Amino acid sequence: MKKKFLAIILCLVSVFCFAGCGNIQYLLQIDSSGVVTQQLYVEFSKSDIEASGKTIAQVKNMIENVGNQVVLNNINDFENSHNDTDELETFGGETVTFAQIKNYVYQNTDPSTFLIRRPKYEWELSADGTKYCATITLRFLTVYAYYYFYDIYPNTPDTSNKVTEDYMFFDKTTTTSKSPYYDLKNNSIAQAFLNFFDDSFTLSDMDYYFAYSTTDSKLYSNANEVYTASNGNYVHVWKYKASDLESEDEGYFLTYTIKIKAYVWYMAGLLISLIVALALTIAVKVKEKRQTSKVKFDGTIREEE
Repeated sequence: MKKKFLAIILCLVSVFCFAGCGNIQYLLQIDSSGVVTQQLYVEFSKSDIEASGKTIAQVKNMIENVGNQVVLNNINDFENSHNDTDELETFGGETVTFAQIKNYVYQNTDPSTFLIRRPKYEWELSADGTKYCATITLRFLTVYAYYYFYDIYPNTPDTSNKVTEDYMFFDKTTTTSKSPYYDLKNNSIAQAFLNFFDDSFTLSDMDYYFAYSTTDSKLYSNANEVYTASNGNYVHVWKYKASDLESEDEGYFLTYTIKIKAYVWYMAGLLISLIVALALTIAVKVKEKRQTSKVKFDGTIREEE
């Protein structure tokens, strides 16, 4: 989750969720086959668009123009990140030229992205006719294509803010990351869209959702909700409000992992086994001693003197 093109597009459409009339949902999903999906879903009020003096055609055109430019900038950043002859280490342990890396990414990204250099857009009107719904998608067919596109390689330094806590039976590593909505109010593109509507709307009073969908059952978080999706993925969902994001320490999310100390559990298990074995031995000896205190003689039982 180092870098996401849709994090910028979030700012573009957030101004359309007027006064709680809609919501914004950003999804980053890695499924069991390694396919990575970055997807933004937004719904906004048809009446509020019309009241602003803008048409839906103008809004759609604006979103797609800026969205296309964002993707184009990301593609250019990727293509110019290295010289074609530069040799780079892959996650497969090979050393190849950047030209080969580019071919790999082109072959393992949703074909429409690089052919027309834009994400996939889907527009629809809600069943009751009151809201427009937009879905913007960029999909990588392998997780490695996703990494290379965002200039992440095996030797890329990990700049994540991680803290490891040492407990008796396990280590807990917590990672603090910026959400896609971090510092939204200071984003220049968001301000440009607000200006497009002549400051008729603000970023306040709307809900923002960030969902991270993963196959990793051992990833924990401070998400507002965690559930298992129909595809078997574990989905962590964070919910934000614009008022929360304005705080200096807000707009972050936490994930953490637990690493069991196997040797400690082994020693603990061994110690418990020894204690149980000793307790059983003592119990047997006590029982034997009680039984030998009586003898059977001529059909009667008398205690030994």
